[in-house]
Amino acid sequence: MKRVVIILSLLPLFCMTVGCTKLSRREAKHQIDEALKVTPRGSKKIPMRGYLPGFKIDEDGVYSINNFRLGTDKTFANDVIWAPLDNALEKTGYITINVLKRPGTNRYGLGEGEQIVALTEKGRNAGFECYGDSRLQCNLPPLIEAQENAYEITGISQDEVRAKVNILIPWKLTPLAIELKPYASTHGTYEEYWEKALLYHAESGKSPTTILFQKFDDGWRIVDENGKSEKDVN
Repeated sequence: MKRVVIILSLLPLFCMTVGCTKLSRREAKHQIDEALKVTPRGSKKIPMRGYLPGFKIDEDGVYSINNFRLGTDKTFANDVIWAPLDNALEKTGYITINVLKRPGTNRYGLGEGEQIVALTEKGRNAGFECYGDSRLQCNLPPLIEAQENAYEITGISQDEVRAKVNILIPWKLTPLAIELKPYASTHGTYEEYWEKALLYHAESGKSPTTILFQKFDDGWRIVDENGKSEKDVN
């Protein structure tokens, strides 16, 4: 009996020296939660998250690559607004589109004109990122909001020194996306990126992702595919 007690008491020391400790869900969650905290980091103490590679949902669903332009552009006065995104943003009240007719016709027999696109007050408050000089290029804000702090660990696969932690990240459509969703449609051979995000995503859901861990002499750390941790990049 005494021999059993001695062996059990020495087990933690044995595991520290030969490395037999496994990554538990509790420890994985603790490290993920710590990395998700926004704290002052680096020499300039800039508020930012910790090192959490792989913690994202499908980028096509999070951000729309599509954009639109403010200002004046040549168009055909009797054309329907040809850009699906411009059309959707106008119908939902984020932009205004005015077409100024000019006399004469082009080689297609259509009267030429100028299309003037401007943000409304609703659009100015919506968080569009616009840049440029005479004609501003504007990007859509995120269409899907990841609720990252509500993630769920679904399983851990590991050996003695490496571990893969599978998680599910809840997400939901942003108010902008919900307004634009009725105007997303297929166009035969392709859809624009914002339309793909809205055509193939419900108003809410969960997306799987994987976070990698590696065991060092001071314990388990979150790493990237090359085995680098926050201590390596800072």
